[in-house]
Amino acid sequence: MRSCLLITKNLVELSSLTSFCEENNLQLVAQSFIDFELIESPIPTDIQVLFFGSKRAAHFFLLQSEIPSNCQVACIGETTKIQLEKMGITVDFSGSQAGNPAVVAEELKLWLSGRKLHVALSDVSNRSMAKVLPTEQVVEIPVYKTKQLAIEINVIPTIIAFTSPSNLSGFLLKNSIPKNAHLIVWGKTTELALNNLGFQANHVLTY
Repeated sequence: MRSCLLITKNLVELSSLTSFCEENNLQLVAQSFIDFELIESPIPTDIQVLFFGSKRAAHFFLLQSEIPSNCQVACIGETTKIQLEKMGITVDFSGSQAGNPAVVAEELKLWLSGRKLHVALSDVSNRSMAKVLPTEQVVEIPVYKTKQLAIEINVIPTIIAFTSPSNLSGFLLKNSIPKNAHLIVWGKTTELALNNLGFQANHVLTY
């Protein structure tokens, strides 16, 4: 029987995975279990450094405000940096291990040299930067809401790639993790969410 890979992203977000699955005789099911909506927040005008943990955070920030002049931009990692640059945003700092936010937070702390950081984020963010930086150094700006979608899938995947804790929770609203499924997670935060449910990842993506 043909193996099935379920990834918790929509197909339009995946560049080369379709051809990879075709070449390896894998059935691909690409389905996000989350959706997003704008949170209107007051945007400060005195931002020195603005941090984006994802392209999505930048998108919802820019729906409300331009990036202030003389403001530097930092982001979680190289992939997000490339995405932001395609949006016309100059990136001054990017973390070396996007899948390990604790490492990025320590790198960012050194780079900031005491400057205040404004973080554009989701209402369910893990707040990785705020956990490392002094409280008085961080201002969080919620710019979007993450909503879980109760979608039931009609296949039994042999491989599941969970791309975020929210997608993991959304998947479990109508589905269960099959016994003996090979589990892939993106980043340490998603790995911890999976562990808290009593499951172990077979592979952790870090970039």
